[in-house]
Amino acid sequence: MPATVELLEHGPWLTLGSPRRAEWVRVTVPLPYAPAAPLRLLHLSDLHIQRAAPPVMEQIYARAAARPYDAVLFTGDFVDDRFDSRPALPAVAEVLERLDSRWGTFCVLGNHDGDLVRAWLGSMGAILVEGRRLRVGEPDQPVDLVGLPGAAREASPAFYDLDRDPAVPTIAMSHYPDAIHRLGRLRPDIVLAGHTHGGQINLPGRVAIFTHDSLPRHMCHGVHETENGLLIVSRGIGHTELPVRLFSPPQVIELVITREER
Repeated sequence: MPATVELLEHGPWLTLGSPRRAEWVRVTVPLPYAPAAPLRLLHLSDLHIQRAAPPVMEQIYARAAARPYDAVLFTGDFVDDRFDSRPALPAVAEVLERLDSRWGTFCVLGNHDGDLVRAWLGSMGAILVEGRRLRVGEPDQPVDLVGLPGAAREASPAFYDLDRDPAVPTIAMSHYPDAIHRLGRLRPDIVLAGHTHGGQINLPGRVAIFTHDSLPRHMCHGVHETENGLLIVSRGIGHTELPVRLFSPPQVIELVITREER
């Protein structure tokens, strides 16, 4: 049974400055070895915080508090300034502290996140999965998270030879969508990515002009079946360089994993 995509809330076609609203999408993925109770995971990406968290985070906090997710998954670029992230760190800490979930917040780094962000994430309550596999969840409903490399893009060859547990849902987290071609033997069920901002400034019809990624242009956002797993690319929340989004709304993805009926 293929994944289904449901638009829960429209986002603005034009965003100037920090976003106040985001598009909210639910992606439901049936797996034969999923837990009996559906898993609800919140996928966020590309906050690009400069000094303050974007106002749209209040909407996200409210939803997460009303019905907490099982986990929050970040795919990088917490901050915007790749050379001096210090002004953004208090706002990053606030975001991580205010997001509620049952198992916690797990993340990989993006190309804007430097060593200072890496060093501070643990004290902010986030668990860095980059370069390793981590089993999370309850004993009767585990999920394996695999964190792909961040800014460096490459890990040791042994990392890509990791065998997966065929009885447990496996989610790979990557900042870059085109990491789907560098998975070796990993073969995850799902790959979550960000980085592209969906093009950020698009032509009508959400046609991206630039994607900063090597995949075909139409794969810079959305859900795509690939031979290496289901690729889910978020357009992210923030912006970089130009403080504008055109035909590329900020996006929040709710990932639901259900047991496939045979």
